[in-house]
Amino acid sequence: MTTVILPARLEQDLDWQTPEVVASVIWQMDFGLETGEVPLDDEAAFRSYGIALDHFVETIWKPYKEQTAGICLYAGTPDAPWTLNDGPADIDALAEYLHRLASFLPDELAVFCRFDVSHLTSPAKIAQLLSKERFAHLELKVEGTNLFSTPQATVGICLPLIENFAADVELKLDAAIEGLQKKEIPFRIIPEAFLTEEWNELETLHVFQEALSPLGKRKLLGFCAAGGSVVYF
Repeated sequence: MTTVILPARLEQDLDWQTPEVVASVIWQMDFGLETGEVPLDDEAAFRSYGIALDHFVETIWKPYKEQTAGICLYAGTPDAPWTLNDGPADIDALAEYLHRLASFLPDELAVFCRFDVSHLTSPAKIAQLLSKERFAHLELKVEGTNLFSTPQATVGICLPLIENFAADVELKLDAAIEGLQKKEIPFRIIPEAFLTEEWNELETLHVFQEALSPLGKRKLLGFCAAGGSVVYF
């Protein structure tokens, strides 16, 4: 699969050069978001990026629709120095921004984000930063970890809701993940918010009971009723 970078920063003219022969391609928009130079609440900049995406749909996606595997809106780290006009921005602000950008694109087009987490040492922190609870409508391609490489595993770890993710939760979750890794037991991480949708084929679920929400407890009852086994850590 080929990745083609399309320059779309504010100072660029959107005069994109495309390969003559493209079998399967991911188009990667280079907005410059990874550097934090443009505040995420700069509405003029956002409208400019929206124009770039409209231009992409008309000049790239429509003629190359059959060859297009998707579009990437961001390629960087999950802790880059994003900003707002009044100070630093966090991963939640970025996720909201990327979802807003994705709204300019056709529903049938796969929308990706690439995250490099090779500099992060806590698997729990990586899982929390890139939780599906944040990126529900975007597909993530994550480099620098094998944390998301076993989607068919029958053992799972329940990722607490973002609002319940405290420092002690991170430590215990790190220990649970490292314990399974040492035993070479394949597992997948399932956010509590999507537990019901994603427990298919799951046999055992590891849960941090103290970080479980009341709704999460009800979901566990359903999981157990369906024949699943819960292990608390």
